Order: sequence, then C-alpha cells, then structure tokens
Amino acid sequence: MPIVDTGGTVWSANDIKGILASGVNPPVIGTVASPHRDIVSKYDDKNRPGQKRVDKQIDAEANGKTKVFRLNNPTIQKFIYVWGVNSDAWVGKKFKISIKLKDVGGEEKEILYGEPLL
Repeated sequence: MPIVDTGGTVWSANDIKGILASGVNPPVIGTVASPHRDIVSKYDDKNRPGQKRVDKQIDAEANGKTKVFRLNNPTIQKFIYVWGVNSDAWVGKKFKISIKLKDVGGEEKEILYGEPLL
C-alpha cells in the first residue's frame, strides 16, 4: 500500500550543482540509505484521470546529507538490473547521480538520474 506524500526534503538538480560547485569532482556519488517505497504523489496521473500518481522513492546520502531521491523509470530499471528486484539489498550500495534535460509536458526540465556502481 503506497504511503501518502507528506513532503520532505528531496534531492534536486540545484542540490547536485551546489555539491559540484563546492569543489567535489564529478560525478556526485550517492549511497542508498533505505529500501524503496511507493508514495502517493500530490500530482495527478496523466494516464489515469482522477487518480494520483504513485512515485517510487528511496532515501539517499550524498556529501554528508540524506534526502529523498525520486526513482524515475530509467533509474529503477538500472538499479533492478544491477542490484536485483529486492530493494532491501540496495541499502549501502553506491550510485552516480547525473542531471539530464528532459521534455516534460512541453517544457525542458532538469531531471536527476541514478546509475548503479558495482
């Protein structure tokens, strides 16, 4: 059963840019700090009118801070491929965080992606 989104501090592209600006050499490396959880978003699901979107999230630590990291489909598929389907086993694993531009509803947005490290 998904948990209702109560907010919380979420990793953003600006957070990652700030880490890089502080002198950390790229890439920014995150560490999975919790198994994934399904969160009922405040946003509507564009494919299911009248229903809220369900997001997948983990807690992730980077540069001494722990925040929520939203798992987009490409990221979760890579995590599952490399680390397996059981997200309990992801805890403690490291991943590279990158920022890519993506068209979202006709608008270019900076999206965070995670790439698992072996």
